[in-house]
Amino acid sequence: ARVLDPFFRAEAWLGPAARLEGTLTLQQAGAADWEASFQGRLLDVDLGTLVSQRFSNHRLTGRAQLALDSARWGDRPGGQGPGWIEARGILTAGRGTISTGLLRALASEMQFRLATPSFAGRDDLEYHSLGLRFAIGDDGQIRLGGALGAEYPPDAVLIRSDSARVLASIPEGTANVRGLIKALFPVADTDRGTMVPYTPDSQILHYLPVPTHRIGSTSTLGN
Repeated sequence: ARVLDPFFRAEAWLGPAARLEGTLTLQQAGAADWEASFQGRLLDVDLGTLVSQRFSNHRLTGRAQLALDSARWGDRPGGQGPGWIEARGILTAGRGTISTGLLRALASEMQFRLATPSFAGRDDLEYHSLGLRFAIGDDGQIRLGGALGAEYPPDAVLIRSDSARVLASIPEGTANVRGLIKALFPVADTDRGTMVPYTPDSQILHYLPVPTHRIGSTSTLGN
């Protein structure tokens, strides 16, 4: 996965076993800056490295596969500078664990729907499978869908290990990059005006397209 090092430290974020299959294309039109596009798969992504080691308030474990239909890097609109313009793909994982704090953050900041608001004092839950279809546009809006196959409802994204029941489903309301950032980097109520705390690990999120206006209702991606 080190071919992605020009964009971020791939091994430090994805784990040493992560592998890349696909095509990275560079192009330049006239005197404009270079643009890059990628299509392919990231295999054996360590979710513990990706989440638990980077976002200290949250925990997520398991091995994941990220299949990218397309991901484009270039000059973002609205004077945001170079970064990821758009990305579309599917994230899947087998068995693992997720912290209840991360689940609550996804519910409060991105409006993911949880099957139960209470976790009986548990800090972590085991999941059987994860499947999320996503499309991030250059306006910062995130369209989401389930990717668990015909066995589960099309809006389901996370299945419990102990009961094989749905643990989390995609939002019915809005979802955007700003909500994703605040879910990963929660700030105190007194600091709600802060976009994201400044840390070395938070800087990669500044390369995502941030909405510059109020986003309307989320569109749903089908299975």
